[in-house]
Amino acid sequence: MHRLQLSFRPRHRGVILLAGLSLLLSFATGFAKDKPPKKDKNTDYALIKGSVFRDDGLSLRGARITCRRATDSKPKWETVSGEGGEFAFRVPIGKMDYIVSAEMKGFQEASKTVSILQDERQDISIILPIKKP
Repeated sequence: MHRLQLSFRPRHRGVILLAGLSLLLSFATGFAKDKPPKKDKNTDYALIKGSVFRDDGLSLRGARITCRRATDSKPKWETVSGEGGEFAFRVPIGKMDYIVSAEMKGFQEASKTVSILQDERQDISIILPIKKP
């Protein structure tokens, strides 16, 4: 009986190993392409974006901004206005009214109602009057 014997020189082993890994990777990426992409839950949102100003027109940095559904009594989202008085909230898509409020020491609190219908962006401005003594 005759035995078939294959002999590989050391320099060929690396080539064969590389070819095998390449083949394995091509199968793995081929299967990955067949799967539908996962839907990121964080990509479906509406955006409420705005700025806070003093009544003399200057922007207010550091104002406390809250956002709540009109049907809720407590705010669900909170942030602080940035350098130019800007702020933003990501809210769920769908028909809903939101109340955005701004407050800062030395100023009267102010609120705006924002209506969201779908995945959209609503821009608002909130003006905080200076408190009178």
